[in-house]
Amino acid sequence: MVAGTLTNNTTLNLGPSDHSLAANTTVTAAGLANTGTVNLFGNTGSPVIQATVTVNGGSTSGTASGRCSKLTGTGELVLRR
Repeated sequence: MVAGTLTNNTTLNLGPSDHSLAANTTVTAAGLANTGTVNLFGNTGSPVIQATVTVNGGSTSGTASGRCSKLTGTGELVLRR
């Protein structure tokens, strides 16, 4: 848990990049200031542990394109107002 704002201006990897996540993992922050890349990795084993992103409240993108650039597999992106 991050008590304040999670700030990322490079690359933030959540979960192992070799897709070997062994248990559900939750990251909670009061805010996200992101001008870099956030990678979410689940696993490819059994049972499959997928990545889910939930954004509560208003949000703006830190990317020039203003959108999510890639969502693969059966991961989930949830946006809530």
